Amino acid sequence: MEVPLHKKLISGGFNPPDNWTNPKRHISALTKGGKVIVYGENNLGGVPKICSSRGSSCHSEMEVMKYLTGDNPRKIRKYTMWNIRWSKKGTIVCSKPCYACQQAMLDMGLTTIVFSTQDGTFEKSRIDSLVCKQCK
Repeated sequence: MEVPLHKKLISGGFNPPDNWTNPKRHISALTKGGKVIVYGENNLGGVPKICSSRGSSCHSEMEVMKYLTGDNPRKIRKYTMWNIRWSKKGTIVCSKPCYACQQAMLDMGLTTIVFSTQDGTFEKSRIDSLVCKQCK
């Protein structure tokens, strides 16, 4: 299902300016009832605690999920994960989560995700129904 960009994500800094040079172009946010609970950016270097077994980078979804440890699974089901990624030119591109991130979100109890597509729109989906492929 196609959905519009969450207004609070834009006002919260998720819309890159024209001169944006931040290499962390993949951002995730956890929302509940229209409110942004927490957001995370991909880490391009170092080994964050949550991703220590995954190498020297951490996807933005994993960065967000480190804030969920210890939360009640019934509470977590009510959250929605938003994924947004930009190209180097600043256009919105595909941010569908990889298989490992999908599994981690399911293990945490998340059920719903909204992610950007290659054509700049946003798609809402159940995490358990995602197929890990490149965006079309």
